This record gives sequence, C-alpha cells and structure tokens, in this order.
Amino acid sequence: MRIVLKSLMALTISKIGHVRVKAINEQLYPSHNPMLLVLGHTVKATDADVALFVSELLKIASTSISSDVWDATKQELREEITGNPALEFRDKDIILGDVVWDELTQEKMRSELFNHSEPGTIAIHEYGKDNAAEVAISISGAHTFACVRATGVHGSWINEITGKNYDITTSLSPKFPTTADHSSTVNILLGSRVFYEGWSSSRPTVINYIGVGKTKEARKYILQSMGRGVRI
Repeated sequence: MRIVLKSLMALTISKIGHVRVKAINEQLYPSHNPMLLVLGHTVKATDADVALFVSELLKIASTSISSDVWDATKQELREEITGNPALEFRDKDIILGDVVWDELTQEKMRSELFNHSEPGTIAIHEYGKDNAAEVAISISGAHTFACVRATGVHGSWINEITGKNYDITTSLSPKFPTTADHSSTVNILLGSRVFYEGWSSSRPTVINYIGVGKTKEARKYILQSMGRGVRI
C-alpha cells in the first residue's frame, strides 16, 4: 500500500504546488490540472501489474488510513525528495517547505484526487461494446477520479481482481477521450501500451512504471510514454 500511497501523495503535492504558483502569478500554467499516469507491463490477470495497483488504490479510496501508516509514508516520501538532487526551475532551486508538507493531509489528498473528502463506497462505470477497453472508478455520489484503459478490461474485472462486489453501471459517455483536457475530473489514468502512441497531454506530473522497461528492447517504451506525458 505504501508505494501506491506515496504516488498519491506526490500527486497531491503537485496539485498543492499548482495552486500556490497561481497565487503568485496567475499567468503561470493557468489551466493546468496535474494527473498521475500509471503504466504497467501486464493488466488483466488478477496478479497483473496494473491490477495490483488498482486493488491498492481502491483500498485507499474506500477506507481510512491509520495515522501511523500515513505519517511514516509521508516522512519516507519527504526524505526521498529532499535527499535527491535539488528541484530546479530555470536557474533557481525549488524547496518544498514545511507549509506544503503541513497541507498534505488525508482529507486534502481525498478532496484533490478522489473528488470526495472522506472514504466512500466505490462505484464502477463501463461504457458498452464500443468502449469495452475502458473502466472508470468513482466514489458514489462524486465525480469520476480514475480511469483504466486497456484491451479486455470491463466492470466485472474490477470485482475479480479485488474480490469485492462493487456496483457496476453502464454509461454512454466514456471518460478516456477527455482525460487529456485540463477540465477533466479524472486524476489517475492507468493502462499499458495504449498510451505509448496516439495520446499526449501536459497533465501528467507523476508517472509510475510497473514492470516496464526490464529488457533493452522495452526501454524505448519508457522514452515514448514519458514523451507522451510530459508536454510542457
């Protein structure tokens, strides 16, 4: 859980930082909406890379996190960020001060990423035969917060990989086509090679690779997908 939680914390920090930058100068990235992009080597099997990430993501979205786990994970992330080479913008260092870390709370993460301030009941959305490669996820009564895009996924796939019995609804308007737009409510996009070509957006500020690039031949996909995501 802590690896997934650190990714969500990093995205929340991106969203906090964006608000603070706009407060200084509204002309800097005025419409930016940070996103987490998760790319896995395998998707559909219950022990697939993306499936394992989704299972942990839904646990975090639907249940409270103990203060011990939250504080330890937050401290670990802070040490990783501050222990690496300085973040830079042009010729100036960027320092994540205490005020940013203090703002990083469970409630803040849930509001920013899950569009709901409290843990809630998970709702699954699928989009019929014409969009059989997409499943979206939301907290019941809130906007969609995550979208899985991969061949062969469907609503019952979520129940299979989690061992749960989440409600599944069929909708007419798929979410994936608008995920690149900064007005989208989808904050987490998961899949495999579907994002290497044909999809690009400046939204991703955190990109996770799970089981990708282990061979020399496969390393080119790292560069391709990074180029699709980082469009600044």
